[in-house]
Amino acid sequence: GSSVFRGCTGLKDIQLSSSIKALPERAFMGWTNLESLLLPDGLKDIGREAFQDCSSLISLSIPEGVESIGYQAFQECKSLKSINIPAKVDTIQACLFRNCPALAEIAIPAGVTTIMESAFEGCRLLQTLQIPKTVNKICDNAFGGCDELTSVTFESESLVLQGAFKDCLKLVTVDWGEGSIKLETGVFENCV
Repeated sequence: GSSVFRGCTGLKDIQLSSSIKALPERAFMGWTNLESLLLPDGLKDIGREAFQDCSSLISLSIPEGVESIGYQAFQECKSLKSINIPAKVDTIQACLFRNCPALAEIAIPAGVTTIMESAFEGCRLLQTLQIPKTVNKICDNAFGGCDELTSVTFESESLVLQGAFKDCLKLVTVDWGEGSIKLETGVFENCV
């Protein structure tokens, strides 16, 4: 069920059984001392808020077989510097990496079609982004408050941009590529 290990703040690492196929919602929520975790290769699903507020988690390797990651799964992981998004994930859920200020780079895999609201909001150290051609929608505030973001490259063939880059104060280079891009209100609000 959900919240299986919630509140186990003293545990620093855990090894999961190789038979686990899904992490339930809030599985490790609030594990403030969790530093490392080896996810099993057979894992297919990471539930919503699974690692929210794991403030000591520095890096995590998500198995390539994972197909879905629930919203807010890594929100407020303030020490998270390195993580991957598997190729089978097609939607980057709302608030997935919200307020992960140490996250300095992220590769958005080909196959992702949608980046939801506030997915990377507050990832202050992100500097460059490459949006693959499969992405057709980036929602409101998806990259809002990414203070160090200076460059975005779009490879998308058809894309709807909502208020995606609000408060990206250092954004100076946007490469639109060859695709058709529809800009909605506030896309670059408060950008210099």
